[in-house]
Amino acid sequence: MFQTGDLVRIKEGFSTPECEEFDWIGMILSYRGKGGVLDEHDEWIVQWAHQPHEAHEYGYYLEVI
Repeated sequence: MFQTGDLVRIKEGFSTPECEEFDWIGMILSYRGKGGVLDEHDEWIVQWAHQPHEAHEYGYYLEVI
């Protein structure tokens, strides 16, 4: 589980070089709850440094920096 304020990035293997997602740095703002088709994944609200708006992201492809 992440903590509010953790700095995160997309895990290796879940991004592609042409998308440059591996360079993204974000901060966990809060826990959103379970999500996905069967509510099997933890979902987090993340503020990415390169975006003005927060995003909803699944925790399985994020890692703490």
